[in-house]
Amino acid sequence: MYQLQEPLSVNYILHNFDQEQLMEYYLGVPLQLEGAFCSPFRKDNNPSCSLFYTKNGTLYFKDFTGIFSGDVFSLVKYLYSCSFHECLNIIAKDFNLLQTQVNKTRAKIIEKKIYPTPTKTKCNIQVKRRKWSYGDKKYWEPYGITSELLEKFDVKALSNVWVNGTCIYSHKEKDPGYVYKFGKDHFKIYFPTRTTNRFLSNTSRIQGLNYLPKKGNVLVITKSYKDVILLNSYGISAIAPQSESSYPSKDIISDLKERFYKVFTLYDFDYAGVKTASKARKLYGIQPLFITNGRFNTYNRKAKDITDYYKVHGRENTRLLIEMAKSKYIRKPNK
Repeated sequence: MYQLQEPLSVNYILHNFDQEQLMEYYLGVPLQLEGAFCSPFRKDNNPSCSLFYTKNGTLYFKDFTGIFSGDVFSLVKYLYSCSFHECLNIIAKDFNLLQTQVNKTRAKIIEKKIYPTPTKTKCNIQVKRRKWSYGDKKYWEPYGITSELLEKFDVKALSNVWVNGTCIYSHKEKDPGYVYKFGKDHFKIYFPTRTTNRFLSNTSRIQGLNYLPKKGNVLVITKSYKDVILLNSYGISAIAPQSESSYPSKDIISDLKERFYKVFTLYDFDYAGVKTASKARKLYGIQPLFITNGRFNTYNRKAKDITDYYKVHGRENTRLLIEMAKSKYIRKPNK
């Protein structure tokens, strides 16, 4: 005997499967929550789509050609040209939510749908660098990042960017671009003044991993290369996956926990950041740290991450914050 445990609704579906599972299933390609990627639904030589969380925690897909933008439920309606009620039934059927055993022993593993769409391939990024300017200094130094640190971590200012042979960027003073290099032909492009399409990437390599010492006291897993660079200036080893939705493999985490006495996460105090930090704590026992912003009756530090904290409070106060965290969470290892 089978029955539906609860009335079919958005809340019921999201109680059983999270937005990222649903979105990846219907997009038919691995999720990339940072930077632009090629559309899985049409020929797209230049990356023109992105995924991001809205302020209310909704995962949003945007095609910048204007063809479609919306959450996963809107995406299903778009793909199947159906009503909202039909959309809920399609998702429930695809994810085996319509037939649930009375004893609640529903299988939670579903077979991935195979779409007849092109697989996502690594885009060919080529760059032309330029000399550092006063404008670059004006952008980076308020975050505590000097030209020496940028050179150490292989960050360069850009004159032009080509993707698959097409020039997509030429330098403008009001729209500076920077390239993070993670080995031959592995690039991440950063446009800091843009409100959309701020990143373009063709790599999944972990940012900062190749700069770590063989052994250390503290390692921080954070969410941006900018944070990695600033933490390094305070003597804190740090790495950052390419996006908050991705996470280092179990083998990498095991290796890092052997090399470092204490490992922390430091993500934004928002939906995506708290979710990723909670996952790390549950899977690997990694202590989460947050720069709180007043939500949920927390202390408002008036910043979302460590580089913003530096910009607001300065180098000495940032040092004091780091020392406070060390004294609270780190006990010296026995000699």
